[in-house]
Amino acid sequence: MAIYHLHCDIIGRTAGRSAVAAAAYRATSRIEDRTTGEVFNYRRKEKALYTVVLTGANAPQWAKNRAELWNSCEEKENRKNSQFCRSFDGALPREFDLKTNIKLARKFAKIFTDRGTPADLAIHGPHKDKDGRSNENTHFHLLVATRKMNENGWAEKDREANDKNFLKEVRKAWADIVNAEFKRKGMSERIDERTLKEQGLDREAQQHLGPKATAIQREGKQSDRRRYKSEEHPQSQAVQVTDEELQNALQNDPEVLRLLDEKDKLLNSPEAKAERSFQKWSEEILAKHTSPQDARERVRIKIASVEKHNFFWYVHYNKDAEIEFWQKKKFPGNKVWNEGIDKTIQKVKEVARAPYYKGEIAVKSDRLYDESFQFSNDSNGEHKSAFRKWVSTTDFAPVKIARMVVQKLREWRDALFPHLEQSQDYHHGRGRK
Repeated sequence: MAIYHLHCDIIGRTAGRSAVAAAAYRATSRIEDRTTGEVFNYRRKEKALYTVVLTGANAPQWAKNRAELWNSCEEKENRKNSQFCRSFDGALPREFDLKTNIKLARKFAKIFTDRGTPADLAIHGPHKDKDGRSNENTHFHLLVATRKMNENGWAEKDREANDKNFLKEVRKAWADIVNAEFKRKGMSERIDERTLKEQGLDREAQQHLGPKATAIQREGKQSDRRRYKSEEHPQSQAVQVTDEELQNALQNDPEVLRLLDEKDKLLNSPEAKAERSFQKWSEEILAKHTSPQDARERVRIKIASVEKHNFFWYVHYNKDAEIEFWQKKKFPGNKVWNEGIDKTIQKVKEVARAPYYKGEIAVKSDRLYDESFQFSNDSNGEHKSAFRKWVSTTDFAPVKIARMVVQKLREWRDALFPHLEQSQDYHHGRGRK
């Protein structure tokens, strides 16, 4: 019997969730979070049957790269309560083969790509218990960005998709897609997005067993959860499951891993990401330094590189102010000088338009940084002050995390490697106190 199941929730910064981690889990792949350096690796999970990133006709080619798409998505959203994407989970009819179900899931994803929002689709197959029995639970996961795309990259938010009526239309659309295929194949089965009461059916809905109960059943045990709310189920039939048995049942279970991903919200908070980055960087410095002077210099270089990366984001979100700053540097009648300023303004626009700090854009951004703060262009220091004020106050996650990492590095450096004049032991190479 075909069933209707379609669930939607939001993955966003408020709950501490990560679009990068969610994409890696659903695609059973390995993706590195560019902001923190953390690697999400789900390659050892039961492999997804099918994965694909789908975009609208106007989206740039790089958007089809899963790691690039979701890293740039998180980098684009600069508010502390930003929403990255909507996550849809849906049951696929067991009456259809994989090829047909892929076609249906792609039709559903097209609802969103036609609106200009990229979508990341993954299909997971039925899971078998230790006796080889399958729950026949083929299902799809779909991550849909909350922001649209055009030929230049990320564009405006798709705010209409937040409307409750839109979600109702989406739920009905999935039923229509599946039912059209049933009809085309001459099959009598149908699914319905409405509640049983709305359908005029006088029976209680089946109770969703959930991932834990399902995992226990895969081990050949009966959970004490009722299939129907009104079904009699004597207490004597309940099975007591030890922590060890439960752990064995849940290990590598995809649905449980998804819930654990959601449960570990705090691990993906800016504070937690900053702590992990700090630990990684401080360990690298300790492993490579040959003297206290060298260690302090390595910290200085690391902080300088972070500042240049922050400047990229500053230009990204303060493009108009940067253009105005350079326009004021022009001199009437000085054609050669003004042409040079125009080239710099063009560089500002290119950096602001780029979705990430990488390759040629990183080089251009670094040169722009050097030009912006040299004495001849910022003699009173107001430009650099504006930049540093933005860095110290913005809630944009990558910069906020970098800000906390820099603070931790400085405190760690000064505690472990004080200035040379503060300790004679360092002058004589006797190491740390």
